Amino acid sequence: MAASAGDRFQPQVGAGMPLASLALEQVLLQFPEPLLLKSRRGVWLFVNTEMCQLMQRPAEELLGRSDDELFGAERAATYRAVHDRVVESGEHQEETEVFRVRDGGERILRTRKRLVRLPHSPEPLILVWITDITDAHRTAEALSESEAHYRYAVELSPEIPWTADKQGRITEAGPRWAALTGMPVAEALGDGWARCVHPDDLPRVSETWSNAVASHRGVDMEYRVKLRDGSYRWFRARAAARTDDNENVIRWYGTLEDIDDRKSASMAMEGLAARLSAVLESTTDSVVQLDHSLRLTYFNGNAARAMAGRMPALGRSVWDIFPEERDGVFAEQYRLAMTRQTPVVFEHYMQTLQAWYEIHVYPTEDGLSVFFRDVSERKDAEQQLLANQGALFHMARHDPLTGIANRLLWRERMEEILASATPHSLSALLYIDLDGFKGVNDAFGHFTGDIVLQKVAARLQACVDDSEAVARIGGDEFVVVLERAADRQAIDDLARKLIAQLARPFELNAERVTLGGCIGIALIPDDGGSADELLQAADVALYQAKAEGPNAYRYFSADEGGRTKVRFERKRALHHAVAAGQFELHYQPIYDLRSGQLRSFEALLRWRHPVHGLVSPADFVPLTEETGLIVPIGEWALSEACRQLARWPSAISVGVNLSPLQFRGRALLEAVRRAVNESGVQFSRLELEITESVLLRNDRVNLELLRELRAMGARIAMDDFGTGYSSLSYLRSFPFDKIKLDRSFVADLATSAEARAILHAVRSLGAAFRVRTTAEGIETPEQLSVVRQEGYDEGQGYLLGRPTDSEDAFALAHGVRDGESDAMRWLQPISSAPGVGR
Repeated sequence: MAASAGDRFQPQVGAGMPLASLALEQVLLQFPEPLLLKSRRGVWLFVNTEMCQLMQRPAEELLGRSDDELFGAERAATYRAVHDRVVESGEHQEETEVFRVRDGGERILRTRKRLVRLPHSPEPLILVWITDITDAHRTAEALSESEAHYRYAVELSPEIPWTADKQGRITEAGPRWAALTGMPVAEALGDGWARCVHPDDLPRVSETWSNAVASHRGVDMEYRVKLRDGSYRWFRARAAARTDDNENVIRWYGTLEDIDDRKSASMAMEGLAARLSAVLESTTDSVVQLDHSLRLTYFNGNAARAMAGRMPALGRSVWDIFPEERDGVFAEQYRLAMTRQTPVVFEHYMQTLQAWYEIHVYPTEDGLSVFFRDVSERKDAEQQLLANQGALFHMARHDPLTGIANRLLWRERMEEILASATPHSLSALLYIDLDGFKGVNDAFGHFTGDIVLQKVAARLQACVDDSEAVARIGGDEFVVVLERAADRQAIDDLARKLIAQLARPFELNAERVTLGGCIGIALIPDDGGSADELLQAADVALYQAKAEGPNAYRYFSADEGGRTKVRFERKRALHHAVAAGQFELHYQPIYDLRSGQLRSFEALLRWRHPVHGLVSPADFVPLTEETGLIVPIGEWALSEACRQLARWPSAISVGVNLSPLQFRGRALLEAVRRAVNESGVQFSRLELEITESVLLRNDRVNLELLRELRAMGARIAMDDFGTGYSSLSYLRSFPFDKIKLDRSFVADLATSAEARAILHAVRSLGAAFRVRTTAEGIETPEQLSVVRQEGYDEGQGYLLGRPTDSEDAFALAHGVRDGESDAMRWLQPISSAPGVGR
């Protein structure tokens, strides 16, 4: 009796519960999110299965224990403070916390705590509803499902023994009677005990006891007894008569058992069931309960409406309602859940209901709990997304003017050939430059020039069997890839065939145009280990061919040892540059296209060579990645960018590009944390830009690193968006803060309807995923106008501002730059524009 009645409260479903409540209880036990009921002081009274899984402990290790025992004094005190607020205010409390589970991992939980006042619980209880929101990137479109089991255990108080004579008068009672009721045992003898029976129960108790004495039959009844403090508790009285050989009663023997907790729990369960029944009826899911024979024992209103034309009824087999599903995926998944006693999740199109459902099946002691969620809209959206993804993939890899492969697809093809090359294989890259094309443009205009380029592409493709072997990589520059040539003669034959095709006149309505072309040839893999090296080698050969006259071709013939020496010297110079601190950051402004305000800068790496001056990243970054120097250089760039960021107004942020190599191991997390902490800036002002290549390698691990970076507070942007096949799928896997459209699509706006379509599609994706969109490479007023019309949030490019050093960036950030800025000449605030994140 030392513990409070509230802490002893143990809900259970007792005998006598209605069949509907028992069936409903099984559904409630499977509620698909962690649920917990505890006292104000933090004693755990019951948990469901999801809560046990979250705690990674069985229910037996949780029930009856306190927050202090489970979490320690500090966290328990925090919880008690919340409980006090809930009790005192009567309002529910909702909060988000980082919860460390037993295996060392962390989960982000949203907890809702609500006051529950039960009629037969002396103290208010706290109902805790927990939602695991760790995976919310996908979750912006889908509702969370989880399972829940309520288990209740009976906590029996010690029984009070008693005896009565054959007339039913009490002759003896255990000493606990006096301790509980405050009535001395002597006063309880005879009929004195009746004075402690609740007045409302006394007539029934007296009648039941009198009938038992008269019939010599045993008695089992429940009634309320008044305690020492004046309160009442429920007790169960049981008695049996001892008789002689003639069936005459000699004495009655009985016990009085404290069942108040169980009785209160039973009544509380009915109240709780009513509340949770309302929850199940208000959910958008269809919920059904099946027994082991797959007969309906419960279904909610949504399920009834879904099955309206099938005459659903309790006790009816699910196969009678849906006979067409008897031999399909439903039967297989139901059987799997029952035989393995494990939850199963699957999606299925129900032809009779004309809808897609996501179905969660949970095994229970009585059968199965099944949750149906209509996902037809999501499935339709996914199909449309796949269709758009395929179209975007094709447009991103093909030249919009000629329809042949572009530089991106050519580069991918080259990497595949290099990866499969052997010392004995022979492939070739033929680099073609048209002779006289500039004169066509000057004489007949760009429209005619475009037609000529289309005809050139068609003739080149006619010379090869592989549709992806020909690519346009520049204005009038084409490449042809010959894979697995039989010998050098086959390469010579193809070169001569290509030149012959280019030398034939082009008929353009009434005009005849004659061109020509020269070809530089690089052998794969002899003349380079990468696409860029091979193109450079072919370019050298093309220069030699042009020097000899029109319609010529030449092979690359530079000394291999000389190239190796040059690469070695470049690597050594890079190592020295790291040690000597020759790197610096330039900053290109990024503007809000709606307001015209400066939003952020992108930090761009530059190498100030003591001899060659400022070196572009394109000339040294690939080598830094090859040597691994990109990792220390990248850490320096993070620290330097944050150091400069600390000098700017707090409304301005900075974007820093990350290399895939920086995602090896967990050093990146510490580098980001150190850069932010040492500079004193807020994590939210740091934007980390990645390309799809980061996620193509070890995507599960790298996605987890990105989640940890985002959990720190940093923002994550997808750079060069639209050039990768999987970019769209990664938008569903990770909640990016921004997507930056690749500059190539902006560059082609004036000549390509496909580029405009991609521009529109990416902006629409940003709106759908609630992600900010930035257009890169804005170099003309016309491009800016189109980008603003499409509703992009931000813009970046030479028209708005070129990359500048840290001091000029400081002046621009503080609005003290001399003269009118580039952006001010072109950006005027607009009253409204579509976009995301405003």
